[in-house]
Amino acid sequence: MGGEDHLKSWLEDNCPNLWSLLNEQARKVLPQGLREYLSPPSALYLDQIREKFPEFDQEYLDQIAESRTAQGKENLVLADQPIKELIASCGSKTVGDTYRRDLSGVGSEKQLAELLCEITLCVAISKLSTPPPHLRPPSGKGTYCDVSFQLAGSTVYGEAKRYEDTWFSDLDPKRPDKRSLVKASPGTKPQGSTRPRAMDLVSKLRDVPRQFPQKTVNLIFIFHSSIGDSHRYLQQALFGDGAFFDDPANVNLTDDGLFATEEWRAISGCCLSRVLPDSALVCPVIWGNPRAFVPLPAAVRAALDCLKS
Repeated sequence: MGGEDHLKSWLEDNCPNLWSLLNEQARKVLPQGLREYLSPPSALYLDQIREKFPEFDQEYLDQIAESRTAQGKENLVLADQPIKELIASCGSKTVGDTYRRDLSGVGSEKQLAELLCEITLCVAISKLSTPPPHLRPPSGKGTYCDVSFQLAGSTVYGEAKRYEDTWFSDLDPKRPDKRSLVKASPGTKPQGSTRPRAMDLVSKLRDVPRQFPQKTVNLIFIFHSSIGDSHRYLQQALFGDGAFFDDPANVNLTDDGLFATEEWRAISGCCLSRVLPDSALVCPVIWGNPRAFVPLPAAVRAALDCLKS
């Protein structure tokens, strides 16, 4: 229990804005996601490292555990500033009503990271939008997206999605040593290689159009953590296998891309997104959907250019 009390005291002292969003129960017993974020990696994880890299001695494993813990704390300290900025923009009641339940019950590090990406997006949008953005507006389909905002004369709806490419860090000894760049031919299964990353992204993104109201200007902001080339994986998912090496400014759409599907005609565009060490949002690549029912207006795209660097 001493360890739990220490984590709560640390969080209250170092992340006061995040702490203010937790409900009474979560302040008594931190949710699992926050505990994971602030604690050393699990014994199972360290055992997997030990098995994969037998040359690592215990001292080095202890350093890994200490580094992971310090990084988690540093990330939360950095994330507290965007929360403060969002409260200043939208008001403490609105931000609390939007995020208190999710943050107070967050079940894993992954879920916590997804919420922090959503908040980072809303903060970046709040600096571009007048009036302040609307957090989690309903779609009219029994779902909601993360934010809507006014930009360059248009109402724009935005959705943050975070996906982590774990293939490079997978410690499972059964993990194939190679990953395919393109899908296998129908009826065949590649031997000794994992399916292309773009296929995983297609599976995860397929139903996203359900989260937006119909006939709106909308954007998906995708946070994709990977040692590999994130923009190529995402471009391939959106435009098809053959687009892997295309220049994003002159990319060709083929039938196997998400933008080619009828459901995805509801999507105006997609932004590859990244959080910088100072918690600022950048969108180095922005793709418009060439088949969108409501295309991304040129003025909106120009206004978003400030996020490219």
